[in-house]
Amino acid sequence: MPALPAAPTLPARVAAGGVGGGWRPMPAPVPTATLAPPPVVAAPMPAAYPVAPAPTPSVDASVEAYSRALGLLRERRVPEALRAFDTFLADHGNSPRAAAARYWRAEALYVLRRYGEAQAAFDAYLVSHPRGDRAPDALLKLGLCHEHMGDRGAALRTYERLRREYPSSVAARLASREDA
Repeated sequence: MPALPAAPTLPARVAAGGVGGGWRPMPAPVPTATLAPPPVVAAPMPAAYPVAPAPTPSVDASVEAYSRALGLLRERRVPEALRAFDTFLADHGNSPRAAAARYWRAEALYVLRRYGEAQAAFDAYLVSHPRGDRAPDALLKLGLCHEHMGDRGAALRTYERLRREYPSSVAARLASREDA
């Protein structure tokens, strides 16, 4: 085996304490100024932190339920539409669309030829929304329900009420044909 080279030796003057003579310890640093940690400055506090509003669904649940029920009625899936309007009114009875849902529920009953129930539903709509957007149509259908149930006198009184309360409505013109 080959011999390893010998460890290098320090020059005599370095080994003796350095270039300038003996070994001397380095003096400790003398602080020139006492440094204190920087003061902690709190960020200014606003009077109240703004609170982000809760995320809202893209479509309100009541709008979605109403649209679904009305869509079923338009597709002539009347029994399903009736159930959907019942569910809507049970879940969202105070919704801005509740009046319209009550009217369309009554229409669904009329289309299903459930005239007694339709009459009660149109009456209920008229009691709760006497000046509602669909009041003239509800009166016309109420009169037609009376006719289908054989009460011509009640039908004529309803048509007269319709012409008196909503004389310029399309429903009033249609009622004039019905009592002729």
